[in-house]
Amino acid sequence: MIRVLNMPIASTYGGITQYCLQNFAFIDKSRFIYDFATRSPKLLFEDSLASQGCFIHHLDFSIPDIRKMLSKGYDVLHLHTSYFKNLNVEDVAKEFKIPKVIVHSHSTAIDYTHNSTVDKNDPRNQGELIRIHNEIKQRFSLSDATDFSACSSKAADWLFGEQIPRDRIQILKNAIDVEKFKFDKNIREKIRTEFNLSDKFVIGHIGRISYQKNHSFLLDIFANVSSKLSNAVLMLVGDGSLRGQIEEKVKILNLQNKVLFLGYRENAKDFYHAMDCFCLPSFFEGLGIVLIEAQTASLSSLASDSIPLDANITELLTSLPLDIDLWASEILRIASEKIDRIDRTEQIMRAGYSIRDSIKLLEDIYEV
Repeated sequence: MIRVLNMPIASTYGGITQYCLQNFAFIDKSRFIYDFATRSPKLLFEDSLASQGCFIHHLDFSIPDIRKMLSKGYDVLHLHTSYFKNLNVEDVAKEFKIPKVIVHSHSTAIDYTHNSTVDKNDPRNQGELIRIHNEIKQRFSLSDATDFSACSSKAADWLFGEQIPRDRIQILKNAIDVEKFKFDKNIREKIRTEFNLSDKFVIGHIGRISYQKNHSFLLDIFANVSSKLSNAVLMLVGDGSLRGQIEEKVKILNLQNKVLFLGYRENAKDFYHAMDCFCLPSFFEGLGIVLIEAQTASLSSLASDSIPLDANITELLTSLPLDIDLWASEILRIASEKIDRIDRTEQIMRAGYSIRDSIKLLEDIYEV
């Protein structure tokens, strides 16, 4: 058996956490033991993982904590990161001679509002985090890991730059269980009935309410669309540190009766079916896995042009600069057209986003 430690994951189903859990669900458990490390005192899904044989390390990522964790004896250390904070884990991994250390890039910038150690109200902290990231990036080298991976070419550039040769970096697609996201008319009708949306045009977003996701811009777009399309509704699935600010802006725009804050949902995937247009106006993304999910659900989608082109796998996705009028115009166009929600699973699988295929590649990488 090969023992794999994935770190860090969080107490919610954010991008990195979702990626790790998806891999665990499909990995060959007769060959691999999966453990996890987290800063959270308790994971929402911890009991489920423990019941399946996973050990969860709760730590503050101090050197003594890292040493204690890695002394358990792991064959593979899979480090998931959005940006460099330090090289403590890599250094201790060398000390313990862990055979395989994978550094995996999942982003293309820093969302400082998602960092628990900084003042969310002081944007200067983002600059400080970038300075630290760039300083560590310059001294990061081939000796710090055995394998290097990223969710997109842009994410590879962000974390590794010129320090790691491109032929040493493996692009690991953020694949999904395609069948679970295939459009389902019955789920659509159920959710739209539950939330009184039967006659509405639903603009949707799924993700953390944070700086990165750019909800404030999304509200500006929606205000524009709502003034021209009386039955428009904005559905926000997810929670986050800036929810209070976004709720306040909804009040200022007098859109309380047209914006649904649905918070964290375990069945978030079902809400793609209820939407008519998906919007992701993020300032940055490593890939934007929600765009893969939305396209699999045959949902017309708009994304900011800063998001990696890797996500453009069907004609349903349109990339736009962050211009309110352009986004509003495109949403109104979608609303005026009847777009069939056909089965897109073959198209998604051909693009390499089926977890059943991608997990085999990951298993090959884990082989020590």
